[in-house]
Amino acid sequence: MDNNNQYITISITVDDAKAAVECYQKALNAEVESNWEMPDGTVIHSVLKFGNTMVYVSGEYPDWKAFCPKTVGGSPNLLCVRDENCDELFQQAVDAGGEILQPLQNFPWGMRVGVMIDPFGYRWSIGKQTEDLTQEEIMQRLMQMPPPDTAAN
Repeated sequence: MDNNNQYITISITVDDAKAAVECYQKALNAEVESNWEMPDGTVIHSVLKFGNTMVYVSGEYPDWKAFCPKTVGGSPNLLCVRDENCDELFQQAVDAGGEILQPLQNFPWGMRVGVMIDPFGYRWSIGKQTEDLTQEEIMQRLMQMPPPDTAAN
């Protein structure tokens, strides 16, 4: 098998694929590559392009064990978007219905990142690289940080 041609495409399951496609277009500038609709207008599968990344979007299919985050109580996944205009994109996503989980901030590992949850239950990290650091520089900065508060866990 030639692994040079291998890649992974994320496939997300939502409760309303048509609304999700519209939301991701507005919130994250997604482009629709293909969209399969049933005669009643129900979207059964869409291929969206986020920059140079493809993401599949579909509705729930219990027979295939394909459930959305709302059905299963949340998503364990974090979808990460890197964009030089992360402040604008983050605000655009929030304006389109995203709920801020962590405001945009600069982190010791040289990233500016914010996290939001979209109306369909997926968490998105939106950010950009702000510094090019070595592993040693990152570790030095992390060692200077107070330990995380784990009381809530």
